[in-house]
Amino acid sequence: MSPTAAATSKRGSNSNDYGYSNARIRGMRARLLKKERLEHLLGVTDMQPLIQELMQTELAPFLEDTLIHGHTAASVDEALKNNLVATYRKVLGFLNDEAFNISTTLLGRWDVFNLKTVVRGKHLHLMAEEISEGLLPVGMLSQVDLDGLIGQGDIRGVVDLASTWELPQAPALRSGYLEYQKTGELADLELALDHYYADWAAQRLWVGGLQLVAALGALALFRHLLPSPGAAVRIHTVSADGAPRFRHLLERFRDVTGLPFLVNTSFNGLHEPIVCSPRDAVRVFYGTGLDVLVMSQFVLTK
Repeated sequence: MSPTAAATSKRGSNSNDYGYSNARIRGMRARLLKKERLEHLLGVTDMQPLIQELMQTELAPFLEDTLIHGHTAASVDEALKNNLVATYRKVLGFLNDEAFNISTTLLGRWDVFNLKTVVRGKHLHLMAEEISEGLLPVGMLSQVDLDGLIGQGDIRGVVDLASTWELPQAPALRSGYLEYQKTGELADLELALDHYYADWAAQRLWVGGLQLVAALGALALFRHLLPSPGAAVRIHTVSADGAPRFRHLLERFRDVTGLPFLVNTSFNGLHEPIVCSPRDAVRVFYGTGLDVLVMSQFVLTK
């Protein structure tokens, strides 16, 4: 088990009271740079005056650590990244168990991203420093953990160390590596990690007794259906009391496919308003590529 995983497995309170954590987060938010200050900083054209102004903010300790390598944009960028990582670590430290589970599940997407970055670097034979520059350790894998993985000689070494540490991603890495060995295609290994995350997130998040895939996991699965790369997935949960028939549909779909969710979209023809009557629904159904139309107790098929 990695040092970080061992530490986070020993968290304390079982309380699900959000009052304390919300108060802490509000206090942290109050110290963020205000809009006017950010707009002013955007107008600073030279690096040195920008650094001097940032040294008057809470970024100062992080800048002091990175500016020893030079007063450059790269040093400022590294300081901002380190501040972001420290902020996430701080927040995770005071969350209750329920919030911690949800937050670490969402941030787990970054663990997958970082593992992909490491194996890509090994695939391309990059230097350790080049790989490390592309990491953002805000998930459960710390920079120390990731440095250990980067220090392995090749992808096989990364997979073996992940297995030794008993990382949750290790089975996906092993299966993906076997495909990678056969095809030489890194996409096979990356796809195995994506599938791992979707399944892992679905198992960890449980809302109203129904499994739920986190928004980031859903994006990975449905990206080809979204209108743009930056589009968001808004999740709606369905209780057994509120909509029992639709709840049953979701459960049956889960039993058949293993995926406890459906993609919802508007019911309308191209450049038309949303249907507003049964007659309109039937017209759009036969004028589009839909296969089945369900209206109350009626089911139409083509």
